[in-house]
Amino acid sequence: MLQYLRKKYTDYKVFGNQQNNKRSKKFVNWADIQNIVLLYSADKITANHLNFLLELFEGKNVSVWGFSNREIAPGHGGKINIFGKKDINLLGKPSDHTINTFKNVSCDVLIDLCTEEVLPVKYLLSLSNAPCKCGLKKVDFDKLYDLEVSAPAKTKEDELLKLIIFYLKAIKSK
Repeated sequence: MLQYLRKKYTDYKVFGNQQNNKRSKKFVNWADIQNIVLLYSADKITANHLNFLLELFEGKNVSVWGFSNREIAPGHGGKINIFGKKDINLLGKPSDHTINTFKNVSCDVLIDLCTEEVLPVKYLLSLSNAPCKCGLKKVDFDKLYDLEVSAPAKTKEDELLKLIIFYLKAIKSK
């Protein structure tokens, strides 16, 4: 029952955030991208695997945001921000500190590596002013992404990231 309420609350807030969030959407060529925000589930990607994924960005400036469903999040380090259960309220909304810190990060593109719905990450995704948001096509994520990729079920995060980078490199905008 609580999970149902969390989902309904988050979907309501996400819809409101989309209505209030005035951002200029635009596709950004890979060569022009300097700053990237990466959202992920810290319960699915280990620190070593995350370091491997970061190498795929070819030296671009990446700010990483992960959510851990554990009681105590693994921690923070440099440009890696991990928040956990202690950083969200009963309904799954991230703390004001987490939200304000996230909103102060500027980027050219946001990439969501969650292969399943992670409500606190979905909430942050809706608040982002990134000109281009990319992620895996999921149910109830209507209009959250500008570049939505379809992939087979059980797609791993590294495969998803490679696919998104492929499209960012292949599609050229003026």
